[in-house]
Amino acid sequence: MALNKIDRLYGWEATPNNSVLDSLEKQKESVRREYEDRVRQTIVAFAEQGLNAELFYRNNDVRRVVSLVPTSAITGEGIPDLLALLVQLTQKMLGDVLMYNTEVEATVLEVRAPACLGGWGERGRRRTAGSRAMRVFVLSGRSSRSR
Repeated sequence: MALNKIDRLYGWEATPNNSVLDSLEKQKESVRREYEDRVRQTIVAFAEQGLNAELFYRNNDVRRVVSLVPTSAITGEGIPDLLALLVQLTQKMLGDVLMYNTEVEATVLEVRAPACLGGWGERGRRRTAGSRAMRVFVLSGRSSRSR
């Protein structure tokens, strides 16, 4: 689970595309305290919903505890951690069913926001009802070879 907007912490000094742990080491003590307080609040909010959660670098039981990865979409901090965790968990939990294949078919689907939300109208004309149009790209694929 990505915990976005760590760059919004008061006094956060951004280090673009850096690991969150490396960036955290470079922060002032007051920023680190605020970070820990907000993480604690987030973990409590998950617990109130019946979910166990922990920061990814403290999580010892990835099957039962949700890993939280602090990120910033603007500075890219934490994104390397999120991708590394995704690859690590995929290899660990799906290692026996993963296979290398050079021939892959994929389809890109585009979902547009309804016109009432300021999306794209008929004949490709853009409607502006005060909000931005939303485009979602979904990549779905299947191997050309069967297992």
